[in-house]
Amino acid sequence: MHDDGRPKQQTDLTDFSAGLAFAAQGLMELAVESLSKSVDANPGHVESRHALGLILAKTGKVDGAIRTLRNGLDLAPHNGDIRAALILFLYQSQQWPEMLAELDLMPPSSDVLADQALALNALGRFAEAEDKARAALLMDPEHEKALNNLGLAFDGQERLGEAEAIFKSLPDSAQAVNNLGHVLKKQGRIDDAIACYQELLTCSGDSPQVHFNLSHALLLDGRLPEGLAEYEWRLHDAVPAFPLRTFAQPRWHNEDLAGRTLLVHAEQGFGDSIQFCRFIPRIAKQGRVILKIPDSLTDLLGCLDGVAEIVPWGTPLPPFDLHCPLMSLAYELNVDLADIDGSAYLRPDPLRFDRWRDALGRFDRPRIGLVWAGRRDHQNDRNRTIPISLMSMLWDVPGISWFGLQKDRPWPGPGIDLAPRLESFADTAAVLANLDLVISVDTAVAHLAGALGVPCWLMLPFSPDWRWMLNRDDTPWYDTMKLFRQPSPADWRPVIHQIATDLRNL
Repeated sequence: MHDDGRPKQQTDLTDFSAGLAFAAQGLMELAVESLSKSVDANPGHVESRHALGLILAKTGKVDGAIRTLRNGLDLAPHNGDIRAALILFLYQSQQWPEMLAELDLMPPSSDVLADQALALNALGRFAEAEDKARAALLMDPEHEKALNNLGLAFDGQERLGEAEAIFKSLPDSAQAVNNLGHVLKKQGRIDDAIACYQELLTCSGDSPQVHFNLSHALLLDGRLPEGLAEYEWRLHDAVPAFPLRTFAQPRWHNEDLAGRTLLVHAEQGFGDSIQFCRFIPRIAKQGRVILKIPDSLTDLLGCLDGVAEIVPWGTPLPPFDLHCPLMSLAYELNVDLADIDGSAYLRPDPLRFDRWRDALGRFDRPRIGLVWAGRRDHQNDRNRTIPISLMSMLWDVPGISWFGLQKDRPWPGPGIDLAPRLESFADTAAVLANLDLVISVDTAVAHLAGALGVPCWLMLPFSPDWRWMLNRDDTPWYDTMKLFRQPSPADWRPVIHQIATDLRNL
């Protein structure tokens, strides 16, 4: 019998041995071919599946590696080496629930508990992550990964002072120092955060993730040219949040476009696309511009000056000479705060506008639209969604016609929920243009209101996204926008109270 309880069987290991030999020589395609043959010829040979899974992962075929290793575990459910490899690849592909499920089958140890804390943090289950990290530290009080994950659990629960203390206790851990910079930034200590990131880059070399984190701190501080230069590191393939898009054509670096066609391609959220498309008319004066964007934005941005052609995602591209990510336009144009024109640059579709003007015209009181929550699947949703219980302060303000603009959540207040009737951003733009005011958390609707020149009151968490900067109630990005900020982390009550007060003074 094998140690794992499987009966011995006769196997032809020629292809298995050949696959290991090819892998040792760096001939990965031949290794995969030989090991695949060994798996087919010897379905019960767990070692073949283990080796094939490892080689598939090395060649970038992580999904195939995961499937192969799962098949190996079906044959040998107690094989710790295969399960450890599977957990690693689930981590690399950020399959957190699956990773957590596999960890639950491992014998308890400080390493396993620390990894469980990591996965729970990634899932936003911070209190549970804290428990797992503390359990790991009971076994090994100096376990670096457990300490890091305890700090992240504190961070997720907005216990920023405790998180800072943990990360400062690990000065030799690059990961902890990077996390310290993040916590300092969340506390509004921007100079300290920038110094932290810069010191880490000096000591540890050019980490794309640290450069990217530094960009957020610089941009939050209003240092736009420096921050945008660092923000280009988001395009490095080592920054997993931004998958790299490659084209055969060269990247545009602000050279003359006369007689040439530039492809500008959206890369992130709807709000980012709405915010940064403002730079396209400036570029279109030099040459022909094609804009590749999500389908849901095509009708809205069809009115943007200077766009020769709009190509929805998934549609074949026409010929072009150069390309540029949409959010790199400001960097290529060397934009500073003083260069931003905050006036309106989008306009609603006239037919849609007239239709909504007729529908909303009977409301003679101030017409105010409301968005109080972000997307449920957004990684920062806990800092963008306001408890419904606080909204009664707004409903108590007399003389207002309320209109719900919140997608995918039930409308909690008086007035009319328009969200079910908004099938596209072009519909939403037509509604916003017929309102007197939009009150919103940091979502695409707020960007759309600003781009249309509609008055917008934006509700921001204590640690806001970089574009809103700090210590100001206005923004250069949109002339008609006013900012309302949390005075302390996770405290929305003063924000809603101030908005209710200002509504009474309308």
